[in-house]
Amino acid sequence: MGLIVRLVVFAILAYVVYAIYKEFAGNRGSRRCQKCEGNGFWRAARGEKQTCDVCKGAGRVPKY
Repeated sequence: MGLIVRLVVFAILAYVVYAIYKEFAGNRGSRRCQKCEGNGFWRAARGEKQTCDVCKGAGRVPKY
């Protein structure tokens, strides 16, 4: 039983480290789009998705 608990704790820690890496190290050359708040779209008046024209739906813009 102790081995299973250790494996679960290790898996959770590995996921946290991976999530932190993806958030910070994966996007060094870009930053979050301010217009769509990094989503790549926003909800229009009737609920449909409108693609962001600044980042072209990517959610990220170059840093420069």
